[in-house]
Amino acid sequence: MKKILCALLFCMGLLTVAFGQGISFENGTWQQVVDKAKKENKLIFLDIYAVWCGPCKQMDKNIFPNAEVGNFYNQHFISYKLDGEKGEGIGIAKKYGVKAYPTNLYLNPKDLSVVSREMGYVDVATFIGRGEQALKEFKDPRSWSDYVKDYKTRSGNKEFLEDYIRKGNKLDKNVDHAIDLYISQFTPAQPDGEFIGFLSQNIKTLNNKGVDYIVDLYSYTNEQIAMLDEWLPGLYDNTLDNAVATKDPKKLERILWASKKTRNPQAQNIYNRFVTAYYAKTNDMGNYWKAVENEMNVYLQTDIREYRQQDSAAFQALIEDYGVQLKNYGVPESQFMSYIDETLKDKKEEAEHQTSYMTAAFINEALDNVIEKGSKNQQLLKKAAGWADFMLELAQPFTYQWAQFAANAAEIYALNNDKAKARATMEQAVLKTENNKDIQNIIKEELKKYQ
Repeated sequence: MKKILCALLFCMGLLTVAFGQGISFENGTWQQVVDKAKKENKLIFLDIYAVWCGPCKQMDKNIFPNAEVGNFYNQHFISYKLDGEKGEGIGIAKKYGVKAYPTNLYLNPKDLSVVSREMGYVDVATFIGRGEQALKEFKDPRSWSDYVKDYKTRSGNKEFLEDYIRKGNKLDKNVDHAIDLYISQFTPAQPDGEFIGFLSQNIKTLNNKGVDYIVDLYSYTNEQIAMLDEWLPGLYDNTLDNAVATKDPKKLERILWASKKTRNPQAQNIYNRFVTAYYAKTNDMGNYWKAVENEMNVYLQTDIREYRQQDSAAFQALIEDYGVQLKNYGVPESQFMSYIDETLKDKKEEAEHQTSYMTAAFINEALDNVIEKGSKNQQLLKKAAGWADFMLELAQPFTYQWAQFAANAAEIYALNNDKAKARATMEQAVLKTENNKDIQNIIKEELKKYQ
C-alpha cells in the first residue's frame, strides 16, 4: 500500500541542479549518530526512504548532492539515511509513525523528539527552507504548552496564529481549529499566493475550512483536477488519525467528498477502506467485521473487465498528471517518458494496474485479519474463501505480488478444510516466481504446510 501511495501521491521534482559536495550522511550506526548529535548539540536530519520509491531516488539524484544544500545541512545538522523496510530502520520508522516515503524527520538530539516532519520530494529552495524552519523550531524557547496558553489571548494576531499553526504541525498536533480561525479572520479580499501557499503547506487533515477555501478556487479544468489530486489524498491518513483520536467516524466523510472532488472513480471504495481502518484502529471488532464485509462486497460486485478498464484509464491519467508536473518544472516534452520511467522503475506493473493491484492488496489485508482474528468464525471463513478467489483472479497480471497474495489465500482455503486447493494455489505461486529463486524458496517453504 505504501509503495503505491509513494508512486501515485507524491509529485516528482525534476529540476536541473548544481552538484557539489552535497550532504555528508553519517555512515555509522543509529546510536553513533545520536551520540554525535548530542555531543555537538545539533539537530538530526533523518531521511527515511525505501529502495523502490521514485521520489526518494529523485531526492538522492537532484537534491542531496546539491552544493548549496550540502553547505547548509552540513553546517547545521547531523544527517543520516535509513531504509524504512530494512534492519534498524524498520523499528525507527514504526516508532515515528512513518506512513509514506520519503519522510524527513528533524529530531531534537536531547530526547529524539520530533522537531519537524516533512514528506515528499521538493526543490532545492524548499528543502533548505524545511531545514531553516526546523532550526527555528529547535531554537524557539517556547514550548507547545506555552503556545496553547497564549492562544486564548493572542489568536487574533496573524503572526502568532501562523507560528501556532506551524509549530503545531511540526509537532504532529491537530490545528484544524486554528486554521478555521485563520480563514475567518485573515482571508484576503482577492486570492493571494502567499496566503494560499501558507495554507497548502500547513493543512494536514481534510477537516478544516482551509481545504474548502483552496478547493473552491479551482475551476476544475483537467490540469487543476490533477493538481488537487496531488494534494488532497496526502491528507487522508491524517484525517483518519484525527477521526480515531476524537472517536468521530463522521470525519471520514470528508475523504469521500475529497475523492469525488478529484473525480476518482474509486471514491466510494476509498471511503469504505478508511471506515474499515477506523474500526480496526479503535478495536471495535463488531463494526470492523461489518465494515470488512461491506468493503469486500463492493469489490466483488465489480466485474474484472471493469477493473481492467479502470486500470487503463488510471494509468493514462497518471501519465498526464506527471506530464503537467514536468511541464511546470520546465522539462522538455521529449524527456517526459525518461523521467516517468525512472520514477516508475520497478513498480510499473503496479502502476499500469493500479486499481486491480490496490483492490487485491486491500482484500489481502482483510484476509490477513481473518486469519489472525477471525479464524474460528466458520461463516466468516467461507466468505473469505470467496474473497480469496476474487483476489487471485484480480491479481493475475502480476508475478511476485500474486505469489505473496497466494500465501494468505492458501491459508484461508486450508482453514476451510480444502487442503488440496491450498496446495494447488501454492504450486502455482512457485511457478509464478521461477525468475526469482529467493522468493521462490520462501514460497516452497510455505507449500510444505499443505503437502
